[in-house]
Amino acid sequence: MARTKAFDKDLVLDKAVELFWKKGLHATSVQDLVSHLGINRASLYDTFGDKESLYVAALERYQAMAHKQMPAFPTQGEEVRSYIHGFLKATVGGCKKDPEHKGCFLANSSADSDGQPEAAQELLKRNMEGFVEKFSGLFGMARESGLVLSDQDDRALARQLFAFVNGLQVLSRLDHDPAHLDAMVEAQLSMMFR
Repeated sequence: MARTKAFDKDLVLDKAVELFWKKGLHATSVQDLVSHLGINRASLYDTFGDKESLYVAALERYQAMAHKQMPAFPTQGEEVRSYIHGFLKATVGGCKKDPEHKGCFLANSSADSDGQPEAAQELLKRNMEGFVEKFSGLFGMARESGLVLSDQDDRALARQLFAFVNGLQVLSRLDHDPAHLDAMVEAQLSMMFR
């Protein structure tokens, strides 16, 4: 008779996100996982495979949660600036609320992608490409309304915004002054929009 698992897989994944986010892939040992997740090694391996597979699953879980929190994209060019402003303010707000100053799990993982499993690197690339695709459409709408300052194409602007957001989240781990983060957001917006 097969044994049933005595734990909630989603809850365990949430705990894995928490630990990997705090320590990173390489600094997290299997024993750290066993202790933090509250499951034994056999259950960990049977359910998630090896440590790297669990790490990829944790990245996927975090990415899905982050996407659920994003508000619907605007449908008119005039709304784009305020949408991006709100998105950046929410990013800063998340940084301000975190007493541990962890930044963003995906941004941290992107900054430390050397030696990570290929599946993790592919997920991080897809995350970037998805961001660029969505935000380049927004820049296109804003450009049609005459709001975009730059002559760069919309995909280049979306890549620049992605780099800014990731840099902001990594920098927030070092500079905890909310006024500095807010000023960076305002400076970025003033370079992109009228």
